[in-house]
Amino acid sequence: MTDFSEIKDTAQYNRQEAATLLGISISTLNNYKNAGDLKCRWRKKNGRPFYYGRDLKQFLKSELDVKR
Repeated sequence: MTDFSEIKDTAQYNRQEAATLLGISISTLNNYKNAGDLKCRWRKKNGRPFYYGRDLKQFLKSELDVKR
């Protein structure tokens, strides 16, 4: 899992970047998205999803709370 300081709140990350920052695979990222645990708030015109850094941080914090 990535240190929070590596993720910029207003940056937009594609699926590969988001998965790498979270330390998970793209399919796991998709599972979290489909379950509603991680929000994709922005898409390009071609439909490709992007994730805001603040949403990735919020997801990481919620996952850390669950594991405690």
